[in-house]
Amino acid sequence: MVAAGLLAAIKSPAQKQVTVMQQSWLGLVQQVRLSQHWGLLADAQYRTVQHWAEGNNFLLSRLGGTWYSNSQLQLAGGYAYQYLFAQNGTLLRQEHRLWQQAQWTNSWSRARFQQRVRMEERWREQFATSAQKTKSYQYLWRASMQLQLAYPLTKKAAGPGATALLLAEEALFNLGKAVVYNHFDQNRLSAGFQVQVGSQDQLQATYMRIFQQLAAGSHYRQIHCGRIFYTHTIDLRRKS
Repeated sequence: MVAAGLLAAIKSPAQKQVTVMQQSWLGLVQQVRLSQHWGLLADAQYRTVQHWAEGNNFLLSRLGGTWYSNSQLQLAGGYAYQYLFAQNGTLLRQEHRLWQQAQWTNSWSRARFQQRVRMEERWREQFATSAQKTKSYQYLWRASMQLQLAYPLTKKAAGPGATALLLAEEALFNLGKAVVYNHFDQNRLSAGFQVQVGSQDQLQATYMRIFQQLAAGSHYRQIHCGRIFYTHTIDLRRKS
């Protein structure tokens, strides 16, 4: 597995600088189904820095459109904007992104298996010093692949009250001329639960463990993360 390879790298003699962190990730996702094949989506995310509730790490907002090919395949894309904060709470860096993704969903027995491939084009604001901006942006790509398994824990697999076990792994890779040492960006392993709290609302609560290689190549982060995401869907399709 990707995680096993990254663990081996962390344990190697030349790469010993690992920072351990505990963060909280909160997210609100809004989906709007406009027709049989088209929809809109938006989400906002917030992350802390350390000790679960200490400091501001970043804010991310994302907007896009979705094309539903069928019940298994979705294609989506759009724009994202990110604020990254310094340790003293001031704004450190702004980032603009374009993103595209393809998502496949399949069912086997009672289990639901989802695969997602995402590409991001990122423009990251640069600094001459820690306090002086250069008014220039660094461009790089990031690709990711996520595998997720949802297994119902209640008799009904869908509808209000339906609860499922969630297991997921996501690998992220940096691409572009600006990337020298950390082409492998990070790996995310998560486990938790998904509860359908209404006919159009879902709540996900998971624990995520992240191994991330920083730009220096010899520095890593091991992040223990509590992740809570709430999704609301509005269906505007005409009823037959």
